[in-house]
Amino acid sequence: MNPSIDPHAQGPNGSAPSAPPSHTAEASSWFAYDVTRYLCAAMHTDSALAREAVSLVLHQPRRAAASSPGLDLACVLRHALAARRLQRRRDIALSLLLAVLLIVVGVLVYQSSTYVVLPSAYGVTLLLGCFIAWMIVAVEMFSTHYRVISRQLKRENFNPRNAPRPRNRKDAARIEEIELRDRGNVVISSGFDPFVGHGGTYSS
Repeated sequence: MNPSIDPHAQGPNGSAPSAPPSHTAEASSWFAYDVTRYLCAAMHTDSALAREAVSLVLHQPRRAAASSPGLDLACVLRHALAARRLQRRRDIALSLLLAVLLIVVGVLVYQSSTYVVLPSAYGVTLLLGCFIAWMIVAVEMFSTHYRVISRQLKRENFNPRNAPRPRNRKDAARIEEIELRDRGNVVISSGFDPFVGHGGTYSS
């Protein structure tokens, strides 16, 4: 047996074998979370995916979440909720900006019946609105890539236990339920194969 695996093995002089380098163990633990880490990053970069994860998995209390070996679904859902908070803030800011632009354009049209409004006023308003919208999207993208992905989701500093916690108690309870269910070792099914993608059936 390999001395690095067998805890009772001894070295060549009867002494305890030297422990393997710690960085090797750390690297293996990093690779073990790669699928989870990639999906967490996808939640922050793909708003449609994050919305579907929340609506089709988290907000479906009567739908069982299938176990996925090598994937921490609870961690992914926590990042999906955090991503949706940032994305909703961006969408609300853009909606408010659009409302302000419509009001300003309406005022300019109304004033044009009484005063002379230069056509450049409309152009300046639209350009300013586009610039502010670009700034809102840029700030959201900067926050996502440099404050979340780079600091929390890089391989060397990723830890599923540090995933952002839900602010809603109902969401937190649902994620805990999924997390506990994913740790079980019994799967009850009827009329379908519950292990699709996990390999061939060896015995029933």
